Amino acid sequence: MATIAVVGGAVAFDEMPGSPKLSASVEIAATDQKSHLSLDRVGKIPWGSQSALLTELFPNPPSLPGQCPDTARCYAKSVQFEPLSGSEDVPVCSGSVATYEYAKVTIRYETLPYDTSTLISRRWGFSGEFYVEPGGSLYWESLSGGDNVKIQDNEEIKVQKLIPIIDHAITWHRVTTIPWVAIRENIGKVNELLIDDDYFDVPEETLLFVGAEITSTWTADGTQVSTIEYRFQEKQFYVDEESGPELKGWNHFYDKLVGLWRKVWSQEGVGGHNIFELTGDFSDLFT
Repeated sequence: MATIAVVGGAVAFDEMPGSPKLSASVEIAATDQKSHLSLDRVGKIPWGSQSALLTELFPNPPSLPGQCPDTARCYAKSVQFEPLSGSEDVPVCSGSVATYEYAKVTIRYETLPYDTSTLISRRWGFSGEFYVEPGGSLYWESLSGGDNVKIQDNEEIKVQKLIPIIDHAITWHRVTTIPWVAIRENIGKVNELLIDDDYFDVPEETLLFVGAEITSTWTADGTQVSTIEYRFQEKQFYVDEESGPELKGWNHFYDKLVGLWRKVWSQEGVGGHNIFELTGDFSDLFT
């Protein structure tokens, strides 16, 4: 039965009896659940159509692998060509490699581990950092039900508070041009502006770009394709001030002399640089 191997394909793929075969699995862990779908199809094509079918199954990145017809979530994962067995298919040995009239083709399709519209997958982690608040700026609860009692500077007490931090790992798949300049220029910087896009929803000066890990491989035709994992740390917390709760981020530090969270600058007078240099919204990392 003449069909096609991928959506929009042109190579005639004659499905063989017993094909296709669909399988699904669910992997359940303590904190996660992953579902997986795979489909195997077996068919025959003219022997000389192998290169054309390979191009349909595995186009150059950033294009996605060929999509399985009728199974929207599955994309080409692997393919195997072999001579179609049978008395009518006799090898022709006119060249350096034998050829046949038809090839038997086995194609495996699987779900992709990333968003097919953005080529992005994500992981989150949650942790924090402790800071020590001087006891002299705090008060003991009254034992008699009256006013709280100020802690003396010479009392040996260290009050630790946890500042929450969210670790973001954003992986960009099938990248053909690595933005080296943007990576180098953004490492160690925090966002100057509010970010509300496909990747983040964070206020200004709360997102720190920590770095990236890049893995590059090569396709069958020699095209380099890379996977980039960007790592960010988000720190935003609120402190009660006289005017009400105020948002703090990476450039705020605790001033124990006045008992307030304040910005630190690199020079005397007006202006200077923040401890963590500001940048835009990190959009240049994804272009």
